[in-house]
Amino acid sequence: MHFLTYAASESLMAVARTLNEGEFVLIPDSGFYEFIPIDSADEETSLTMDQLEVGKDYEIVITNLSGLYRYRIKDVIRVTGWHKKAPKLKFVYRKNQMISIAGEKTSQEAVSWVVEQFAKKTGCEIPDYSIYADLSVDPGRYVLLVESYPLLSTEKVKEYEELLNNLFSQANPNLGFVIKNNQLQKPKLKIVQQQTYALYTDMQVMRGTSRNQIKPVRIIDAPAKEKFFFTLTENGERNGFSGGTGKGFAAQDI
Repeated sequence: MHFLTYAASESLMAVARTLNEGEFVLIPDSGFYEFIPIDSADEETSLTMDQLEVGKDYEIVITNLSGLYRYRIKDVIRVTGWHKKAPKLKFVYRKNQMISIAGEKTSQEAVSWVVEQFAKKTGCEIPDYSIYADLSVDPGRYVLLVESYPLLSTEKVKEYEELLNNLFSQANPNLGFVIKNNQLQKPKLKIVQQQTYALYTDMQVMRGTSRNQIKPVRIIDAPAKEKFFFTLTENGERNGFSGGTGKGFAAQDI
């Protein structure tokens, strides 16, 4: 896989130097960039690129060449090193895609790692997936929806769910703690029909959305998405989920 650029519609921020590595070198003159440390309580204080530290996570702020001033795109990047005097960056997660039901704060990076490890251990490919915070039950639980090739066996769902529980606990020990203390139930798995995500993208295009503006549905955060994806699971049933109320959404801009 060739990673070409790290970019958004607001700016071309960084470019890749090597194959098969998801890190990029910041382009110093493609705009003016500021960085807010994620572990800082003061979000008004930002740093310039010469003040960054390797291994630290930052929210990136963009002032672009077209005049957009100090725009927070909600991307969180990690500084992985330096190329001469330019920092090397790795995209970690989006701030508005952090999920939390019981204060455990599970990041997109953690969910991505769980899916990657789950695919390796089950011997399948998972090109697309989503996570849903189900609050229709007490205590709440996470539901992971995956599209797999070859199709995962529905007869092994319980086995898969135990694997997911172990992986989520490794990826986010806080999540493992609240599950162990019965503040959350163990995660559930739903296997969606193949080509579900391609169908969702095509439907958005038919409604007039530019294909370039469609982002992966990593968090099911609206009733329409909930109804669409749960309807297209392998058994075609919702099985007691919140029924399109939208109350299961727990994404937080933390």
